Amino acid sequence: MGKKNNVNATLGRALIKDRFSKGRNRRQHADPSMLHTTDLNDGYDWGRLNLKSVTEESSFQEFLSTAELAGTEFEAEKLNVKFVKPTATDIVSRSHGEIEPKHREMMKIPRRPRWTQETTASELQNLEREGFLEWRRGLAVLQEVEGFLLTPYEKNLEFWRQLWRVIERSDVVIQIVDARNPLMFRCTDLEKYVKEVDENKENVLLINKADFLSEEQRQAWADYFTKENVKVVFYSAIASEDDEPETDVDKQIERISLDDSDRLKNWSKIYTQEELIRFFRTFHQAPRVTENKTTVGLVGYPNVGKSSTVNSLLNAKKVAVSATPGKTKHFQTFNLDEDLILCDCPGLVMPSFVSTKSDMIINGILPIDQMKDHVPPINLVASLIPRHVLEDTYGLILPKPKESEDPNRAPTSEELLNAFGFNRGFMTQNGQPDNPRSARYILKDFVAGKLLYCHAPPGVEQGGYHTFPERKRVRNLENADKRYVRAVTGVGPTTEDVDRVFFDKNRSLVHERGTKKVLMTSNLTDGDALAMVQNHSGEKPWKQINKHKNKNKREKLRRVYREQEIY
Repeated sequence: MGKKNNVNATLGRALIKDRFSKGRNRRQHADPSMLHTTDLNDGYDWGRLNLKSVTEESSFQEFLSTAELAGTEFEAEKLNVKFVKPTATDIVSRSHGEIEPKHREMMKIPRRPRWTQETTASELQNLEREGFLEWRRGLAVLQEVEGFLLTPYEKNLEFWRQLWRVIERSDVVIQIVDARNPLMFRCTDLEKYVKEVDENKENVLLINKADFLSEEQRQAWADYFTKENVKVVFYSAIASEDDEPETDVDKQIERISLDDSDRLKNWSKIYTQEELIRFFRTFHQAPRVTENKTTVGLVGYPNVGKSSTVNSLLNAKKVAVSATPGKTKHFQTFNLDEDLILCDCPGLVMPSFVSTKSDMIINGILPIDQMKDHVPPINLVASLIPRHVLEDTYGLILPKPKESEDPNRAPTSEELLNAFGFNRGFMTQNGQPDNPRSARYILKDFVAGKLLYCHAPPGVEQGGYHTFPERKRVRNLENADKRYVRAVTGVGPTTEDVDRVFFDKNRSLVHERGTKKVLMTSNLTDGDALAMVQNHSGEKPWKQINKHKNKNKREKLRRVYREQEIY
């Protein structure tokens, strides 16, 4: 046998050299102050990674992710059995209002660990994993020991790293919220963290989708945030192309840097594209991170319009936009002008216990297509939107409440989804309305604003803040198709049917075994019915039947009970 072929020997040595010589010739940074902030696999390299936002995990997946963060390695050990005693808690059951102020500090977003110029990249990554694991442990204690029910939050460390880098890069951090419910999308701890990183950084609240609000509604929110000492800007990425005449607000924007007393005063006007760019240039007056350039970072929850805002300011589609939350996977920077840079951050779901999972679904924070239970979100939508608005919007006829129920109650999820599914033709294979499919359509209409509901600021009455349109058309089930009524009300007998049968004393039905039919006549006494049976029982049935026409032909049940079936 000949000698071994050493063709790949050079390749093997090159791989070994590359594997074990990375730490020797580490690249020296020209600016040590920007170490671990900008050149840590950012930009295009992040686009090649399959990053996925993680807000909910099963118990097994959560165990594996926690073990990975802790750097735990699993090895098989025999005859080494350990009994783990569950931790006993000495906290007695208390009300939610007493526990919440005490543990409010535990609801912080994760902080990036402190680092110096001597900190290596691997050391910093280990510190970040340890700090993130400790943060998740604190939330687990708050949820299990204290008994709080936390909403889903972002559990992927890479997304939080993107937020840290955007905050470190930016001079002005713009937190984008939805105009229909700004307080749900606002994270006060994020504003504190921005000031912890650098006191010179500015916080601004951009209320997007402001075209959903009227002038009075925007003024109510402007007054509220002025009292809270928070700078607010109203904007609409869709309506940003509309040209509006210059007003006194435009003059205030031009001289906002001259008068510090006007910096935190808010106006109800919706800013245009040029006005918003002018505001970004003039609002920040402190020293900048990048010399002679103002960097504006856009952060917030998923699906609030961060990428749409960037596209409207750039006048071109530079960022991928999708109705599904979590489209942006890594932060991106755009040179809006020579002295202005925009930085788009991926959407992050902050931990909170003030909202429910249904609230997060109907507000577009959690993906609608990935929800497991559609009943709670639909019930919440039906409780917010009046009955007549649902009927006028979709052309439905919802069943009225029964006599024993509250006449002003909201329609149930089953009533709404059955009517919507039958009206749209969303049916299952067995002929029943497809409720999960109908639920996704209704929830997406609520997120898009077709079903509009705007929350009032604290201290303002909700009934006077948001009013619904009047009923356009009166619809009754009496005039509807019987199959539609059957689909909406169900197949079981109602109380009205039972009462009508019970109190109908004059109705008598006669049944006879044989080939001869007995005429079914109502309003007959028992004696008349018995005489009718006796008269027909002695006759020969073939004398009355035409041989060429079989009157007793068996009909298909779908024709006999056609009115009771649903297609």
